[in-house]
Amino acid sequence: MVDTIKSASITTLDGTTQQPPANTQLTEGIGAPGRLINHSDYVAATAAGLQSTSSTYKLVRITTKAILKSGDLVTKVGGDTSTSLTVDLGAYYSDSTVDGTPYANQGTLISANCFVANVAFGQSSAAARIDALSNLDPNLRNSPLWAQVGLTSDPGGYIDIVLAPHTGASTGIAGNIGLDLRVVN
Repeated sequence: MVDTIKSASITTLDGTTQQPPANTQLTEGIGAPGRLINHSDYVAATAAGLQSTSSTYKLVRITTKAILKSGDLVTKVGGDTSTSLTVDLGAYYSDSTVDGTPYANQGTLISANCFVANVAFGQSSAAARIDALSNLDPNLRNSPLWAQVGLTSDPGGYIDIVLAPHTGASTGIAGNIGLDLRVVN
């Protein structure tokens, strides 16, 4: 058996008439070209914090309408002297009272591991770089953030991308953890 399958954007561009539709009929970042914007920051994780599965590290805040395309979660100094540290990268509603996030949602967990789920990170004191969207299905990379995190409609406002130890470090090592995301706004 042989597959010959077209993506949704190519199907749209093929059109149903002799005159194909213009590229502008596709949405920026969802089939049509889009301008990538970088959202990045870091946190200074403590040794004790990396040992606790209750720790959370809020890295970046992004509008619910943005489309996450790719990203890297990085550390130069490993967060564990052994091989026990694994991490999740998920989403919380923004806890800001002034950015348009609905009051009832502010600061609440949406998904603990929608982007990274139980992945080894910074073990044995080693630097690490992992795909920050490794748990995101490829079809969702053409969807707005609210859909990428598992919501069924856009609540408006902002979402924080948050790192948390899934399995705490045996012996934590303090260090900086960074998130570098490429996003179409």
